[in-house]
Amino acid sequence: MRLFLVLFALQFLAFMVYTPTAIYKVGSLDKFPSGDQLAKLIGRAALKRHLTRETLEERIDERWHKNYSLLQLFNILGVALVLKVLHHRRYLAEHLVFAAHFLAFSYIVTLVVNGPVYAMAGFHPGPLQKVVSAVTIVILLVYLFLAQRRFYGDTPASTAFKTVLLWGGRAAVNVVLLGGSLIAAVLMVH
Repeated sequence: MRLFLVLFALQFLAFMVYTPTAIYKVGSLDKFPSGDQLAKLIGRAALKRHLTRETLEERIDERWHKNYSLLQLFNILGVALVLKVLHHRRYLAEHLVFAAHFLAFSYIVTLVVNGPVYAMAGFHPGPLQKVVSAVTIVILLVYLFLAQRRFYGDTPASTAFKTVLLWGGRAAVNVVLLGGSLIAAVLMVH
């Protein structure tokens, strides 16, 4: 558990503090195709609160980071529950351990693969970001397949199918946690 939390903190700081790699900032969301709509919403919200856009973004970021950090244990729980559905004969505690190890590995891969690229080139949606994401996803899918195969002992075909389902479940958990923590941050900021 400590390893997971330390790696999460390192990954979170790496992609939050250094501006070129800042993924976990509201201002970075402007870089995406629908980012202009978000920028307009934040601008309107800042006017209503009699704040500058930058001040409101800083307040949202601060609250978002706090919310998302607090929700990391739910990240493990969410992945473990997906594993429980896929491998129902095992105890939830076993799935919690597997989920913590997999998420810790995913943070290491993100730091090692994405970190240096974004530190040099910056984070910008486009071809480079797509290639880096694809490399990261391939590494994580291969690891997830091999780890499930070893830990749960299913056939290769069954493990491959469960890997795809687990990847989808993990993505859904991430969307809920990231999106939920961001929405909560926007609603909580004064």
